[in-house]
Amino acid sequence: RIQRNIVFFGEVATGKSSAINLLLEPGTSARVSDDSRSCTRTSTRYETTLNGTKCNLWDTRGLGEGRSFLQDLFGGGSEKELKKFLKERHHNHEIDLLVYCVRGSRATEASMKYYNNFCAITRRLVAPVAIMVTRLEREKDMEDWWSRNSSRFKELEMEFDDHVCITTL
Repeated sequence: RIQRNIVFFGEVATGKSSAINLLLEPGTSARVSDDSRSCTRTSTRYETTLNGTKCNLWDTRGLGEGRSFLQDLFGGGSEKELKKFLKERHHNHEIDLLVYCVRGSRATEASMKYYNNFCAITRRLVAPVAIMVTRLEREKDMEDWWSRNSSRFKELEMEFDDHVCITTL
């Protein structure tokens, strides 16, 4: 059987680990945090089966997390780690889907830089990219959020192959 690789990435505290937990089989879980601190320190693979297909769900370190002066000076930190990780996965033919996780409250403001750095290239050369909008607990119908905001992504020339609007509470 073919094994699929799905990479989840986004800023710190966007619900990447929590979303992965929704997809994992009982008894397996990604570590999560109740606050805005990162709990994923290195990219971690979780194996599961989705609709009869074996999948590796890759949880990555949150972007924009606590950069030090030295990381800024020498180009370290979460963005550099993600670039290296994606290059390795691409080299090993291990990206079948890239899932860009954003908080609904900040989806258009903070996301364009990361879209340009990671999604645009991946979407053009490697694999489809989906956007996962999280923290939509206050929406009566979460899909309404996409109906109201999808045109803003198009204005910013941010294109996705699909989307999902969720809450991970």
